[in-house]
Amino acid sequence: MSGQALILFDCDGTLVDSAAMIVETAQAAFTMAELRAPDREAVLAATGLNLPNFITAVAATLSDKPLSPELHDRIIVAYRELFAGYAHGGPTGPLFPGIRGCIDNLRAQGHLLGVATGKSRRGLDGVLAQHAIAECFVTLKTADDGPSKPHPEILYQAMSETGVDPDRTIMIGDSTFDMALAANAGVHGIGVTWGHQPAAQLVAAGAAQIVESADALVARIAGYLGADT
Repeated sequence: MSGQALILFDCDGTLVDSAAMIVETAQAAFTMAELRAPDREAVLAATGLNLPNFITAVAATLSDKPLSPELHDRIIVAYRELFAGYAHGGPTGPLFPGIRGCIDNLRAQGHLLGVATGKSRRGLDGVLAQHAIAECFVTLKTADDGPSKPHPEILYQAMSETGVDPDRTIMIGDSTFDMALAANAGVHGIGVTWGHQPAAQLVAAGAAQIVESADALVARIAGYLGADT
């Protein structure tokens, strides 16, 4: 392998420690729809999906009966309204330890960086602006750009935009959806343990490697990219 690499990060649970914000927003949205608030674990297990699929997955932990289309839409509207407060000035959560240094290090090495997330573009823009890191990424792929993870379309788009082949593309994430996304797109998936799901689940979903810190991530990426140079 040689040449420039494309390194894509998930957002929530990988770049940003937004668990408290996501759980609070989801629980409030379900409560506003006059439903029982979901458990924290159920919310975090579904984090990474686009919003419609996220609501469906969380609701499935509350009842065997699927939500009616009307109720499903009501929860989505409530979630978006609540989240707008975070995306436009409210605290979304801090960057995880070492993430900013990791980003700067990878950029200094000449790699192309991107984000592949289940968030909307509006939501992602708000998060990146709060942390002043929007300029670090050359491609941003969101729920607005294609089917929900783990469908590979958003990674195909990112590779097409940057001209980078799958064997030089890395997807970094904290969820099984991220690792299945990487596997489906034929790229290298690195799972991180500081997010929402345990390492064993990430491996089962297709993670090629697991890292436990942002500092270790830089070295792991270098090792992978240099394996066949």
